[in-house]
Amino acid sequence: MQLIKRNVPVQPIVYAANSPAHRELPFTVYRGLELLVKITHTNAANPAPTLFGILYGLISRMQVTLAGVDQLVNIPAWCLWYMNRAEFAKEGYNSIFTTASIQGTSYISLYLPFSLLRAVMPLDTLLDARKLSSMRLEVNWSGTPAGIASIDAAEIQILTCEYAVGEDFKVSPGRHELAYLTKPLEKTGTVQIRLDTGAGNEYRRLWIFLMAQPAAVLSDLEIDRIKLKTRSFVYVDASIQEFKADNTRRFGIDAAPGLYVWDFPTDGRMSERCDATNISDLTLEVNALNTTGIIHCVAEKVVL
Repeated sequence: MQLIKRNVPVQPIVYAANSPAHRELPFTVYRGLELLVKITHTNAANPAPTLFGILYGLISRMQVTLAGVDQLVNIPAWCLWYMNRAEFAKEGYNSIFTTASIQGTSYISLYLPFSLLRAVMPLDTLLDARKLSSMRLEVNWSGTPAGIASIDAAEIQILTCEYAVGEDFKVSPGRHELAYLTKPLEKTGTVQIRLDTGAGNEYRRLWIFLMAQPAAVLSDLEIDRIKLKTRSFVYVDASIQEFKADNTRRFGIDAAPGLYVWDFPTDGRMSERCDATNISDLTLEVNALNTTGIIHCVAEKVVL
């Protein structure tokens, strides 16, 4: 059967300071969601707001929950923006109003993928919501971002990226998850994060972000080395400069500060993902240079 792509608007999620909000989504076959953050704000005199500052200060978390209990996506909005930047090898559409002390409107676009990007078989993880009891996009709104005196109005506009199909259309049962974990660098030297193992933990990528605190900026000065290992096998043991060289070649765009990506498959072949179903220990290890940084990690999983 021919797949017919279409984009359908959904009612936006409206800003409410320091509060959760959500929107129930239609029951259809999804490739992804096009999201546009629109914020009308009055700027402070100094400093000027930035794209990162707006996403970091405005939206603490974005989640997609299926049937009320099954969390498919759970990530900060700013992580998704940097992931989009790498996946599409360019910055997404954005327009940031920076004039001091007056009101203007800023826009930041995000794409939340359910199908796979940069994959041999991208449709292996189409999200079939036709028989779900509910599908919800949830947002945890925060307060006022740096550089902004007041938020006068804000919302996330939603456009489905879906396929119009008949009732008899069969979708592969694959699943594309985005899970989030974080840990402070509580000491210099070796700092470890234990990743989930067992059924349902099939890793495609790890998106590893290092943030300097209290400035809350992504930084290459927090660690100097990354290792990913099981008890008996090392997947990678490399300096952050070697990670950046690999990531620049892989994604075709200069590596962002403080971002290091480990890709288990080569050339988009999901058969090479890390299936941790029968692994008892999978550990991300960094060599910390200070005790003020924070690791933010998005575990991208592909369950086939």
